[in-house]
Amino acid sequence: MNLLRRFFPRKPKKLPRTRPLRCEPEGKTYHLQEIFDQINRDYFKSQIPQLPITWFGTPKTRARRHRLLGYYHNEKKFIKIHRLLDQPEFPNFFISYIVYHEMLHYLYPPIQGPLGKRRIHHRAFKEQEKRFGDYAIAKQWEKEQLWQVIVNGQTSNTAKAKRTRSKEKFLPV
Repeated sequence: MNLLRRFFPRKPKKLPRTRPLRCEPEGKTYHLQEIFDQINRDYFKSQIPQLPITWFGTPKTRARRHRLLGYYHNEKKFIKIHRLLDQPEFPNFFISYIVYHEMLHYLYPPIQGPLGKRRIHHRAFKEQEKRFGDYAIAKQWEKEQLWQVIVNGQTSNTAKAKRTRSKEKFLPV
């Protein structure tokens, strides 16, 4: 036996602490449970069980090129949406699209690809994702406006309106 182990025995491994999920679906602008219920009725005929859905993160965070907007925890069966999205600058169709996307993870769990790689967004998932009514406009908004809202806190339409209003303040009377 190692001399050090005689005097300094190994500490028993601690079990990971598990905190109960704080489910807070009501935000300042959007109520996630209402969005979940509406999508469940409209797209899934209410066949998805009531999964806990809540906000995570803070609305005012530093801009980063990659931002996790939502996720589905497959083992614990819950959905979390980033609180950054709980602002009026984010349109309802975009929030609904993110919730719809996360709900699809319940119906289409990850699969093993041909090389043993885990595939989260596989073909069946992507085909179903495209069935969202506002899919095209949500993807377009994500491409054209998301980064601008994250960095500036406004869409290009909001920015134009603010510039126009600020110019009006300084016009001679």
